[in-house]
Formats: sequence, structure tokens, C-alpha cells
Amino acid sequence: MAEIKIEKKKSIWPWILGALLVLLAIWAFTQMGDREEVEAAAVAPVEAPVAEAPVAVEPVGAVEPVETTANAAALLPVATVLAGPAGFVGQEISGTARVTDVPTDRGFWIEQDGQRIFAVIAKGPNMEEAINVNAGQEIMINGAAVHDPSTLAQLGGTLDAEAQKLVTGQQAFLLVEPSDITIVSR
Repeated sequence: MAEIKIEKKKSIWPWILGALLVLLAIWAFTQMGDREEVEAAAVAPVEAPVAEAPVAVEPVGAVEPVETTANAAALLPVATVLAGPAGFVGQEISGTARVTDVPTDRGFWIEQDGQRIFAVIAKGPNMEEAINVNAGQEIMINGAAVHDPSTLAQLGGTLDAEAQKLVTGQQAFLLVEPSDITIVSR
């Protein structure tokens, strides 16, 4: 028998199929990347939180009293009233102040920023509701009427001689209803 040499040509089809699979894989990866970019674009950017300044912490031994709404209230504008009392006559003022002296049952001195003004407790039909104010207390006054000493006679009720003398010597004084006084600290 004779030997016949047959040359086998290698098939090109596996190379074509392999190339198509590679192209298909590349196309699939690019499509997934586009979807992520679209999803990323749809999400709103978030800003990083701004760092706040550090807060100083006091030692345990130096604890301040907790502020209540009464402590946090505005100060009574005593200095402003005394600087121009004519502009405040007939108006009402509110705020916190320290009682420095109680010379009579119907009045007391309050001080704010080194300025003092005399406050007269209004005498109503029932004086049983009069409030007991003592020196050294911090009080909240809600709606004290500013008066000129010349209006003392119009107030009605009687003031003792000491209270009348104190009011007469002032540029202005406050008339406060007992229900408008709140004791903040004793």
C-alpha cells in the first residue's frame, strides 16, 4: 500500500467563534458600565458635614445653674428707661432683674447693670395676692408700667409714707401687678 499524505488544514471556525465571544463579553461589560454611570448620575451628591468648633468643658466643680426659660429671658431695661424716662412713660417693660432692697411692703428696688429703679406693687381689690419679694432674689417682671412721679395721685390706693417719698424722688418708677412678678431664684 501506498502511503498517502493528507494534510489537515486547521479549522478557522474556532478562532471566529472565540473572537465573537470576546467581542460579546466586551460589549456586555461596556453596557453594564453605562448602567452604573446612569444610576450614579441619578443619585444626588451629598455634602460632607461641616465640623463644629470644639466646645470647652468646665470642670465638674464649677457647675453653672441650668438655664430655665425665666433665666434665659431678656434683662429688664432699667438703664435705658432711666436714660430717657419721658420716652417710656405709659409703656410696659418686661425682663429679669435683681431685687436689691425692700424698704416697704408696697415697693422694692431692682437693679440691672448698676442702675436702680423703684417698683411699686399695685394695690388691687384683694391684697392677699401680694407677692413676698426679698432682697437678693432675681425676679421676672412681665409687663410693668413705667410711670412719672407726677402720676402717683392717679394710681389709686394708698402708699405708705416711705414708698411715697421714694417714688417722689425718682425720675420714673414701675407699677407692677402682683400676678406679673415671678421669683426666678431665691
